[in-house]
Amino acid sequence: MEEIRIVGSQGVIANSTISAQGDVLVNGQKITNIYYSAQYQDLKNQRNELDANIATTQQRIEKYPNDKGFQAELLAIDNKRKEVQNKIDELKNEVIRLAETFAKISIDTERMELAQQYFNKGDYTAARAILDAEQIGDEQKSLLRKKAHQQQQLVETEKLLINNANEFLILARLTALNFDLPNRFEKTLECFEQSLKAAHTQENTFAYAYYLQQHNQFSAATPFYQEALTFYRCLAETNPQTYLPYVAMTLNNLAVLLKDKNEFPAAEAAYQEALGIYRRLAETNPQTYLPDVAMTLNNLANLQSDKNEFPAAEAAYQEALEIRRRLAETNPQTYLPYVMMTAVNMSIFYLQSVPDREMSLAHAKEALVAGLPFVALIPGVQKDLSKALQVAEEWKLDRKAFWEEAVKVWQYGEG
Repeated sequence: MEEIRIVGSQGVIANSTISAQGDVLVNGQKITNIYYSAQYQDLKNQRNELDANIATTQQRIEKYPNDKGFQAELLAIDNKRKEVQNKIDELKNEVIRLAETFAKISIDTERMELAQQYFNKGDYTAARAILDAEQIGDEQKSLLRKKAHQQQQLVETEKLLINNANEFLILARLTALNFDLPNRFEKTLECFEQSLKAAHTQENTFAYAYYLQQHNQFSAATPFYQEALTFYRCLAETNPQTYLPYVAMTLNNLAVLLKDKNEFPAAEAAYQEALGIYRRLAETNPQTYLPDVAMTLNNLANLQSDKNEFPAAEAAYQEALEIRRRLAETNPQTYLPYVMMTAVNMSIFYLQSVPDREMSLAHAKEALVAGLPFVALIPGVQKDLSKALQVAEEWKLDRKAFWEEAVKVWQYGEG
């Protein structure tokens, strides 16, 4: 019984075979019969003729065993027969692969339909002639020119869509500023969504995530921060100096959001990665990036305190405060409010997490002294100063007296 199978090849349909009757089967369905093929019949006739020649030569060798010429002739005929048999085997393999290909691809042209019909009849020469290489080549050139034109049009359209996305982004910003507009929040969201419908860019994706986060839409903001992070990571691979700060900024903002959603492990991982980036950037450009190191440390300390990781939180708070104190020495107008922020956090930390009256009150007073010059200038300062006074009350001190003492220190320094 004569049978051939192809197995273990990538992309090959399982159980394709040629039966003993010559049927080419793909998934159990007969596609053609290889015996229909003139090529197969020709090779088979050549093999039969060589078989006969081998039999005749073997008879001569038996009759004339000492005649070396007959033995050499037998070897030559046998080699020729092997060549023919290899061609038959290769033909069978190629027919199976071609049958599988016809079974897998779409037959959507008249040429392909005719080529398949000729193949199924075993007329491979006619099937090949139908697929005229010159004609197909000319059509290919035309299609490639058309594709190139369409790609150019697509590039131009994409550019126009990015412009459209940027216009909607600016409109979203302007809408957010229009406090007299009814449904201002909803209309701003609509503009952001229209911007993203035109094109997702790092600018509108991050901006939308940030706007959603600022309005407590934490679940909605998360995927857009993650998308923005992917944008910035890709850009940072080729231009780290420009885009690593954006990676760190996005990680920090995402971590804030994750903490608000009580996803503490993910939040800490994002903070730690952001902190690592900012530390590396600060090594070569400390005035620019030390504030970011302190910000991330402050945020990380808040998270670690919530996780009851008190030694780690304390260390992070202390480093953040030390950095902000140093920065405030040369630029108090910019950095004293940040000193106040971390000092308030530490006063609460030493009140609630690691009770230490002296440390808690010292940081509460530092927060008051640092924040007093900015009460009327910076939104949020008054809220933090109120927290510091609340800490004093929790330690059973008079709120007014503690305030007046801080005012004296601010005016005259420690006496």
